[in-house]
Amino acid sequence: MNKINLTLENILNNLIIFFPVVFFFRSLTINITVIFISIIFIIICIVKKNNFLKYDYNKLLLLFFAYFFVSQFFQGTDPEKIIKSFFLLKFFLLFNAAIYVFSNVNIEKLKKNFLYVFTVICIFIIDLYIQYYFGKNILGLKASFCEPGPGCLRYSGMFGSELVAGGYLSIIGISVLFLLHALYNNKFNVFVPLIILFSVFITGERTALILVILFNLIYLFFYIKINLKKLFVIMLVIFSFIFFSKDVTIKRYSNDTINLINTDGNLSLVDSIKTTPWGLHYTASILMIKKNPLFGNGFKSFREDCSKYKYLNIREQRIHNVCSSHPHNFHLEVMVDSGILGYLILLASFYFFLKRYFQYEKLKKNKLLLVMFLYLITFIFFPRPTGSILSTFFGSMFWYFIGSVLGYTNLKNRYLK
Repeated sequence: MNKINLTLENILNNLIIFFPVVFFFRSLTINITVIFISIIFIIICIVKKNNFLKYDYNKLLLLFFAYFFVSQFFQGTDPEKIIKSFFLLKFFLLFNAAIYVFSNVNIEKLKKNFLYVFTVICIFIIDLYIQYYFGKNILGLKASFCEPGPGCLRYSGMFGSELVAGGYLSIIGISVLFLLHALYNNKFNVFVPLIILFSVFITGERTALILVILFNLIYLFFYIKINLKKLFVIMLVIFSFIFFSKDVTIKRYSNDTINLINTDGNLSLVDSIKTTPWGLHYTASILMIKKNPLFGNGFKSFREDCSKYKYLNIREQRIHNVCSSHPHNFHLEVMVDSGILGYLILLASFYFFLKRYFQYEKLKKNKLLLVMFLYLITFIFFPRPTGSILSTFFGSMFWYFIGSVLGYTNLKNRYLK
């Protein structure tokens, strides 16, 4: 029996450690992997009598996910929605499995397996640059939104037509960076955040770029002992990279962003912002929240109700869509689906796990812990367009990232004081 337990433990460790690589194999593989992780984690917890529900944040988080399932019986009896809302518990289990593995895994085994994961991430980044400068990557996948003259606006490397490379690096890439620092804390690691920044820059993903810029600022001010010489070198590297970047990429962040707001003068600046794609999503979300503020409108209700708000399109030209699969902000998504009640349960869970894993005294003593804490706060609360935390791709990244970072804090306490 002990041999079976050890085998299951090793499988879970490998699935969690190598999970960053799974994202390259699309949603079906991600779903299957998360379900395997969930099942194995439950078995291990039963055998080892690991009561992870004893923590307040887990009680609340379980209540949050169960809320979607239970509310479906009051919102309607759509069997598909009931089943999908039940399987949201996989995110709860993925989150806890990541904490468990990184809190208990053997340090030497982690180092060995991490090198494989880090190598894959490095290959992905190199491949992304190959696509950026040569038009297609080593697999022959071409860039997106290309024009004959100016060039291409978006690059996603191994993700192909799914334009998620920047988001992946701003979440999973940062998670891998934290683990790199925890395991191999050397002076060369100071360049890794800049490499991630440049890599996100060439993808053309604006939201991911903002997030990674904020991370670099946090890293610069709270981790590196900065002086004028280091600051000069960093700025020189940044400006050199921008100088050798394609003009079309720079315009992606300037002209293309301005053109989203521009409506040929028929609207005020405020109305122009409100009628951008994200402005329309958010305005419609707020109206949906007002419709049923306390309990919400049900699981994934935005995609069903958004067509009722087409009247928000008041532009004369370049009319954008109100509808999408989700509101493109997970805070609004939660409030639309589960109301203020569900949102407060989620916020309370955030509060309790931040309180448990990031005590003030430890933050004062440990710079890496402080950077992890500040970026986690930024990642969760900085207002920006996001994916859906209830979707396979972004949801898995979201909950894995948070769980892994919380697990890293225990890793630091056990091995790297």
